[in-house]
Amino acid sequence: SFPLTRRIVHADITRDFDIKTQVLGTGYSGAVRLAEHKITKQPVAVKQFSKTGLKAHRLKLLKSEVEVYLRLDHPNICRLLYAYESSRDVWLVMELCSCELYSRLCKSKVGVFCFSLLRCLSLLFLFVFDLHLRPLHWLEQW
Repeated sequence: SFPLTRRIVHADITRDFDIKTQVLGTGYSGAVRLAEHKITKQPVAVKQFSKTGLKAHRLKLLKSEVEVYLRLDHPNICRLLYAYESSRDVWLVMELCSCELYSRLCKSKVGVFCFSLLRCLSLLFLFVFDLHLRPLHWLEQW
């Protein structure tokens, strides 16, 4: 693995990667797209963060999180390979991971049981939460 300083690149990501149109998934801050390294042809996942309109403390927080993520190395977490920063954007280049565990859980009886159990617990939580708020709502009407 490269030292941290060599994995934070101050250049536009298109210098080294071809960004594909295929969206691998979407999250709170945008889409994760498929990309390919121009020389090695290694497929990766990339996520873009726009710096436009981002307050200074938010940008500092993002950079801090990137540095932590670059140091993180665990077999069950997709690795952050590089972070690219241009004048307008920050791009996170992550290893391309499959959904093996999720697929296996969906196919197994244990996985179906776990999903059912979590669903029941979430409904129970909503029921208790609703009961807890009803007396307050009832009092507000008086």
